Amino acid sequence: MSLKKKILILADDRVGTYSQAEALAQESGLEYEILFLEYNFLTFLPNLFFSQSIIRLKKSSKLKILSLSYCPNYIISAGRRSAPIALYLKNILLKKYNFGSKIIQIMRPEINFNKFDFVIIPKHDEPHPPCPSNLILSLGSLCKNNINLDDNSTFKIIEDFKKPIFSLLIGGSSKKTKFTISSAQKLIDKSLKISQKYNASLIILNSRRTDFEINNFIKKTINKDVVFYDYNLLKNNNPYHKIIRISDLFIISGDSVSMISECSANASSVLISFLLIPASLRATVSCVKFGSSGFLIFFGLRFVQVYGDPLSLNV
Repeated sequence: MSLKKKILILADDRVGTYSQAEALAQESGLEYEILFLEYNFLTFLPNLFFSQSIIRLKKSSKLKILSLSYCPNYIISAGRRSAPIALYLKNILLKKYNFGSKIIQIMRPEINFNKFDFVIIPKHDEPHPPCPSNLILSLGSLCKNNINLDDNSTFKIIEDFKKPIFSLLIGGSSKKTKFTISSAQKLIDKSLKISQKYNASLIILNSRRTDFEINNFIKKTINKDVVFYDYNLLKNNNPYHKIIRISDLFIISGDSVSMISECSANASSVLISFLLIPASLRATVSCVKFGSSGFLIFFGLRFVQVYGDPLSLNV
């Protein structure tokens, strides 16, 4: 029997889910492999119809699943789309090797939780009681600690960046929130004032969810002293992780739990814009504790100081 004590990650092009799966695998200390999957047009159908099936995979990805030559101890699936794939894979490996891999599902699988060995979801998605015994609640998204500066990005730290370095991370609209130009303007104006008050360099980085109109607004609004990295021009060389590593303070739009979690785990000071945090998340955000450094502290309804030296927002 070809059995290796390792983890198999089912990944796709959704960075937010894939990064959580890899963070968990790295934290375990076990050897892991990443299997990248591509989905066909059926992926938009609910999991109710294909709870243990690979019918929604493209042909090349089906071959990857069917030709897997070993049985991992753990399969990590993240997000709704990969949940049925993990269940299907577990069944065929059980028949082939007479060994049942354990499945760790991150985020809601939109399938009965009891089909998985463990399900990890953020506290704000906690189901109504009674909760299943295999459920693990996380405070925010799973993320890597101590992100390595030597990643694959070709981004170079500009030598004449003066310290301290403040970074504004801008997300975009979601199902529950609308990120408007007005929201962007408030966030940029506040970030400029804070950076000027502390004589800091300011970096702005958008995301794949940032609307085209907002990207244009940013380019027209900022001055030559602000560095703007446009995700749309840097998809394969995204400086995100290096910005996390070098920045002294983060200002983050409140729509992205993953950005908030990663920056909070790797930085000394984080300010979270309350403009885009859905009402359903505010109670969770207010009581999250990141490590041993401190609790989130509210500043009205606009920003949250995560930890580190408090910064006055009266600028």
